[in-house]
Amino acid sequence: MKKNLILLMIVAGIPACIHKSENAGEQAATDSVAVTTQVSSGQSQSTWLGEYTGIFPCGDCEGIEILITLNTDSTYTQKSTYLGKGNSFEETGTFMVQEPGSRLVLKSSDSEQAYLLGDGTLTLLNSEGKVTEGELAEMYVLKKKE
Repeated sequence: MKKNLILLMIVAGIPACIHKSENAGEQAATDSVAVTTQVSSGQSQSTWLGEYTGIFPCGDCEGIEILITLNTDSTYTQKSTYLGKGNSFEETGTFMVQEPGSRLVLKSSDSEQAYLLGDGTLTLLNSEGKVTEGELAEMYVLKKKE
């Protein structure tokens, strides 16, 4: 349980660490990238169930390899592997879709994570429920395995 809490704090805290102040001066248009693909309202559940994978940024390792499996019974499994450290954690729980066709919430016994459900993607939402912006934005997108 403590490991899951630490993982959640790391994943949730990274976007806050990289968020740039609006008063920080001029930025090039390419500095702010927001990934905002959403599921079309007609997309059925069977198209987004399955496995999603990607590598989230990590402050003290090479990255956190994430594998999320969404099952037909509204349960999920998330395996997180800290690359370069050899530590792996597995979390299970239930999921639900809020705001039909757009927001997916994973809930375990001790944590909750929200994702934007896209066309073949899951994008981690920050603690404010928004998509991370900036140069690392694309690193918070998990892609569905074929």
